[in-house]
Amino acid sequence: MRTVGERKNGRKMFVRRFEEKDAQEMAEMIRGTLMEINRKDYDEKEMERIADGYCAERIRRIAEEAHLYVVCSEGKIIGTGAVKRDGMQGEECEIVTVFAHPRYQGCGVGRKIICALEDDEWFQKAGRVHLDASITAHRFYEKMGYCYVNGKKELDEYGLYHMEKSVK
Repeated sequence: MRTVGERKNGRKMFVRRFEEKDAQEMAEMIRGTLMEINRKDYDEKEMERIADGYCAERIRRIAEEAHLYVVCSEGKIIGTGAVKRDGMQGEECEIVTVFAHPRYQGCGVGRKIICALEDDEWFQKAGRVHLDASITAHRFYEKMGYCYVNGKKELDEYGLYHMEKSVK
């Protein structure tokens, strides 16, 4: 995997697949990110509701249906993301649950996550990959080569942008 063992800001970061023992730490990291970063763009009560939904059990369920990755540094999980099949034949995939710890944003964690997901076998076999981007993250995805579905940069009823990337 091209993202293993790189250093950013003097910290060694590496990407690996999710392990069962990661679930609680990931849930806490995701909750912290939603409440510190995403709530700037969304209603606080709604962010609390969404954050409460990211419990350890939900993380385990995501890992059952997706290839879930974590970015680690100094013994801590500082980022996560998953790719899951979408469609009967696996010809499309969806990127879900992408989060970078607030203290590590701007340090290459998000890029490491996306690179790991794009190296994943499911991603590589897909013709198209799509994702729902928050107001907070859509510019990051643009930089990573994702475009707005049908060229329409508009928020849906949940405050998300629908984005995609052709793989083949």
